[in-house]
Amino acid sequence: MSERLMDMKEIDNSKFPFRYLLRWSWPDHIEQLIRQLMWLWMTEISQESPSNVDIATADLLAMRTMWLIAVHPESPGAMLQVIAEQCSEGFVERVAENQNTWPSTLRQLAHHKSSRVRAAVAQNSNTPSDVLFALACDESADVRYMIADGIQGDVKLLEQMLEDENPYVVSRAKRSLARLFPPEPAKMPLRKQSTQKSDLKKVAEA
Repeated sequence: MSERLMDMKEIDNSKFPFRYLLRWSWPDHIEQLIRQLMWLWMTEISQESPSNVDIATADLLAMRTMWLIAVHPESPGAMLQVIAEQCSEGFVERVAENQNTWPSTLRQLAHHKSSRVRAAVAQNSNTPSDVLFALACDESADVRYMIADGIQGDVKLLEQMLEDENPYVVSRAKRSLARLFPPEPAKMPLRKQSTQKSDLKKVAEA
């Protein structure tokens, strides 16, 4: 079984409000999965003792649906907030990367136990400035490196990263500052007239 599917199995399906999915319009590939999920869910409810196979099928479909929503660029911020609260690390990392994730959600995820989630928060353009400054002091060099990548172009923050104890973080901050303030191109010296042209001019003036 793939690592992603193993991570998906960590979702507590008994707590996730799947009917919450029906509040929004989704692209066709997600809408189709939601309809299948609702059908399996209703079938499971109607049976007195659903089989383990039916339950496993519904759980797997639910996890796949949640994963696609977490990575979809137009997923509502409210839905991403729910996923961040209910799901496991792999899902939460995708939420932290999503550019539709609310700043308030990213503020919460900045305190996540996983450095990979915090690093994703550091790279999200929706992350509030004060959260970035806090992550600049994160215990993980990987998180600080993402801050030094300078996605938001905060000069003061990048200058702070120049004092980091990790040389790779410092190097990344220098490159980010150089990207923001590229050196001016050197001016080319004026070309001197050739001796031949000078001699022709003297002949013409004679």
